[in-house]
Amino acid sequence: MPNVNVMIREIGNEKIYVFTTSLKDGSYSLNYTGEKNNKRIVFRLLGYEEKTVDLAAASFPLNITLMSSDYVLNEITIMPQAIRIRNDMTEYLVSAFSDGTERSIEEVLKKIPGIDVDDNGTIRFKGKRIEKILLDDVDLFDQNYTIASKNVPANFIDKVQAIENYHDNRLLKNAEYSDKIALNLSVKDDLKMQRPVGQIAASGGYENRYSLNARPLMINKKLKIFDILNLTNADLSPSFYPETQLNTLYGNLESYSDAENNFLAVWILSVEMTNA
Repeated sequence: MPNVNVMIREIGNEKIYVFTTSLKDGSYSLNYTGEKNNKRIVFRLLGYEEKTVDLAAASFPLNITLMSSDYVLNEITIMPQAIRIRNDMTEYLVSAFSDGTERSIEEVLKKIPGIDVDDNGTIRFKGKRIEKILLDDVDLFDQNYTIASKNVPANFIDKVQAIENYHDNRLLKNAEYSDKIALNLSVKDDLKMQRPVGQIAASGGYENRYSLNARPLMINKKLKIFDILNLTNADLSPSFYPETQLNTLYGNLESYSDAENNFLAVWILSVEMTNA
């Protein structure tokens, strides 16, 4: 059977370690190398009885038969799903993988099954490196996505969406296959504008040389402000070129305007001073 949710969960706290869905022929694959004790494999599909298998006692390949079930319900309570798959998008509910101690969204990403973050901040989904991170479908950072992953507070984000077959041009989405993957961070609807977050680096040295680089970010559901500031008199090649950033901005105006319920403000400032 296709579309069966298959996951490895910990007995007791129900933490999800890996997750997948079965293919059209009923096959599935889970990549898990952790401790097997106190873990179980769960098979779940609407309209069928849930099946669980003790991971420590399981042998592979593991074939499972699900039995159809009929329930008479007196009351229905709808709860959000921790993981939901729709076409080329896998959506994760952040609150299901967060215990409230995470400072940045990167710390939550490290706990989400299917997503890996290495020591350098490189993010992979299903083993493949992601192309970029979007904020409510808006591309603010191009490929410098660690600005978002390392600085956006975890409690700002409601859902993380892994988008396969990603295209910068939305018109090509259904016309041309792409092996690119992007992560979209869906901001909480009720998030109020907070004080700026981001990265800042300052240095100084010989003959009063100095350098200041800042990338502050302010966001809520309707407003996104990302500022780039570079001040230096260190006679170094500038790391920021206004022309490049402006071209990136103009090239993405279409995607900015297409993003639902979003107004984008991008301020770009670059000043370079050199002593005589």
